[in-house]
Amino acid sequence: MIQDDTIYCGNTAVYSLSSAEDGKLYVANLNKGIAKDRGEAVQSDFDIDSRRKKIEKKAKAGKQNGGSVENEVQAGAIPEAG
Repeated sequence: MIQDDTIYCGNTAVYSLSSAEDGKLYVANLNKGIAKDRGEAVQSDFDIDSRRKKIEKKAKAGKQNGGSVENEVQAGAIPEAG
């Protein structure tokens, strides 16, 4: 719900609106997002998960091919650009 310039979820204030923001639109979208039965599947695999799997696979392959720990990409690490 919205009261004055604050959006609440139950009794907890979750967002303070600026004068340029449409609080009613935010509340409608939040209510839609937290509705239990929207008829949509919940996404269980995100882009970051597939990236992490690729990094882990690369690290494992490097280790199996005799690579040293210094040359391996650590699982979950973000490789440097280059």
